[in-house]
This record gives sequence, structure tokens and C-alpha cells, in this order.
Amino acid sequence: MASFSERVSSTISNSLVGLAVSMSWEVGIFQALLDAEVPLTSHQVAQAKGLKER
Repeated sequence: MASFSERVSSTISNSLVGLAVSMSWEVGIFQALLDAEVPLTSHQVAQAKGLKER
């Protein structure tokens, strides 16, 4: 059985993944990847969406 701290850690981790996916969707990162005809680097995606690569 997973300890309480492991469950809390997993819940927080899963929440952060959900937040990252939601933010990526809102700024259009997924759409840029879908629209690309070839694989893109993170720099190319940032340029395509007018974002700063981090």
C-alpha cells in the first residue's frame, strides 16, 4: 500500500502535468505541432507561436 506522502506526491505531480498540458493547449503549442509537416525543435515551436523558449 502506498504511503500517504507517496499518494500526495503523485497527486501533485499529476496535477502539474495537467496544468502544463492545459497551458500548452491555450497558447497553441499543440496546434503548432499538429500543423507542422516535419518534426519541430522547441526553438522552432516557440518561434512559430511568438513565445520565448525556456
